[in-house]
Amino acid sequence: ANLRVQSGAIAFERLEARLPGRAVIALTGKTVKGDFSGPLSFETEEPQLFARWLLGEERAARLQWTSPLRLKGTLAYKPEEVSISGLQAFFENTKIGGKLAAQPWKDSQSHVLLADLETEGSNFDAVLPVARTVLALVGDLKFNLNLLATNSRLLDKPLKRASIAASRLDGGFQIKNLTVDDLDGISLTARSSPGTESGYEFTAEAIRASGLAVVLEYLSGSADFASIATRYAASHFPLRVAGTLAPQTDGWRASVKSGEAQLAFNIGALRNSRQPVDATLRLPETEIAA
Repeated sequence: ANLRVQSGAIAFERLEARLPGRAVIALTGKTVKGDFSGPLSFETEEPQLFARWLLGEERAARLQWTSPLRLKGTLAYKPEEVSISGLQAFFENTKIGGKLAAQPWKDSQSHVLLADLETEGSNFDAVLPVARTVLALVGDLKFNLNLLATNSRLLDKPLKRASIAASRLDGGFQIKNLTVDDLDGISLTARSSPGTESGYEFTAEAIRASGLAVVLEYLSGSADFASIATRYAASHFPLRVAGTLAPQTDGWRASVKSGEAQLAFNIGALRNSRQPVDATLRLPETEIAA
């Protein structure tokens, strides 16, 4: 590390370090009137070993992160904000770009992370478990997230485009807006229900049975239920629906309507296991429960 004295204060100029996990961090820059800015790079060839050194054995074991991690951007420090702009991060065959910034939240002892990110070609089936684990490890970290994804994969299906605006502040986690454009023929727009703190309303369109079946099975946890609902929908493509999500103690209750057909089912708490499905499909002259 290189330091110099400027106007009676210590000014940082350069840092290079080799860390466990074949990790290397490099930072250079200038300090002007207490504000610092300069290029930052970090990489680790063995992120599991690095996480073990940084977080400890027990917490690192939850990550199961084996592919190399590389990150670069411009680090800036001001008394009111620390940020990384021009961010380029690579992990799990995923590239993420954008900006991260940490700012005080209500008082100097608490902070909120502002993340404006975009990604292309991501496999969210690999990325989301890592993201959920990281969120669990950082505890009560407050954040505002805006994410745009293009040409990605989710539920082992192609996802043309998706965007999400979400936050975790004093009121807990909340999705403000979610847009999915062509997840194997599924398109969706969802937002927080006006006048509620935790409910959502949505509209969706399905044009292919394969995409609808995999989404319904993932949400409900029942392949049989997904098969029944998809067989009905197959004769009604393009299928357009509208509905709501309401919180329950063990997950969510979804209510969906399309024409004269109504569908209601439980979405179990999206954790390590699925809850048994509790679903009802009402047609003009038929009712099916599962």
